[in-house]
Parts: sequence; C-alpha cells; structure tokens
Amino acid sequence: MRTPSSFDRFPPHSPAGQIVALLARRGGLTVSELARELGVTATAVRQHLHRLLYEGWVERGRRHKGPGRPADVLYLSDQGRRLFASDLADFTRLLLDELTRAEGYSKVQVLMRRTFDRLNADLAGRLGTDGNATERVQRLVELLTERGTVADATATDDGVRLNVYTCPFHGLAGPSLELCELERETLSRLTGQEARLSQCLASGHSRCEFQVAVPAAPPRQRSDPQAPDSAE
Repeated sequence: MRTPSSFDRFPPHSPAGQIVALLARRGGLTVSELARELGVTATAVRQHLHRLLYEGWVERGRRHKGPGRPADVLYLSDQGRRLFASDLADFTRLLLDELTRAEGYSKVQVLMRRTFDRLNADLAGRLGTDGNATERVQRLVELLTERGTVADATATDDGVRLNVYTCPFHGLAGPSLELCELERETLSRLTGQEARLSQCLASGHSRCEFQVAVPAAPPRQRSDPQAPDSAE
C-alpha cells in the first residue's frame, strides 16, 4: 500500500489543492496572481490561504522586482513541500527491512533508538525543565503543533492525556509500533512522569493516546490558632 500523498490531504480539484499545486509549480505568487491563475476572486483565495498559512503549509515572503515597494508573495513552506514526499515512508520501510536482513533485528532496534533520540533532541532543549507535568505536556503540544503534528491535551482524574492525531511514522507498518513505544519513553523523560500508551494509530485507532500520571499535590498544612505557644 502506498503512502498517502499531498492530494489525500488537499484533493487536486479542491481550491486548497489547486493553490498548493500552483505554488509547488511556480511559487512566489501574490494573492492577485493566484486569483488570476485560478479564475477566482482574491477574496476566495484569501479564505483558503488563511487555513494554509495557519497550519504552516504556506508561508509569506517578499519579491523585489525593479523600483518601488516589494510585493507580498506566497510560497510553499518546507512542511508544505514534504506533502509531496509520498514515497518517503515506503522507502524507509523497505530500508528497515533490508537493514534487518543484513544486520539483524537487535542492531536495527539500537539504530532506531539512536535516530529517534536525535530526532527529538530539540524538543527536550526547547521544553526545558520548568513546570509540572501538566504544564510540560501543554507546552509539548505547542511544540508538536509547530512541527505540523495535530495534537492536544486533556486533563483527566489522575493526570493529563496527550492525544496525537497525525503520526509521521504511520506508514511504516510494523516499525510504527516500536516507534510508538519509543515515543512513550521519550514522553516519560520529557515530563518526568511515567507515560502509558493506551491507544495507537498503528493499531487502527483514531489517535495515539498517552496518559501521563500527575502526582497529587501534598495537602496544605493549616496552623491551629488555638495551639499553645511554645515555651520560652
């Protein structure tokens, strides 16, 4: 089964899909130029660009052409260009298969762990060490969103639940389950609390769901105003 392409997210005949495809072919286009190429109004283009810009698929830039004020133009972002890397997951899966045959499963596990740690090293640095587990999960959601991952956090009776709805490893089939376990271990380290994986996209669920336990706050000690003063 092939990995979903950009057109699974933005169908080619949809307005957003046409904007993405046009920027992929030409790039550096103004709203007016996009409207003219697509045969729609500038207002219609802006409506669809709002989502594309907000989600990070498109970014703004400037085009200098002759004297006068530079024009505001739109480009596909790096994240947007990765939409077209539809063979990447297939290549990675086949590469892991070949490495397993050549080097053995245990060596591939070590390589996967090292690679995963390097991939997430910037998260640890940007997350820092401040805040409790709940605050750190909320901050982690913000950082994942910047990466283009759709995620949110929900308070529960005994902690906080991290929901991840899009997974960059989803197309890797078997290895995805191992990477989910690596994600669980990483989340435990980042929050300082044990994280439990209760649902997984690779197992057919609608999201990866991590439950992070948050220790209960110690009871506040109240001073007894009628307690006798200590002897002097």
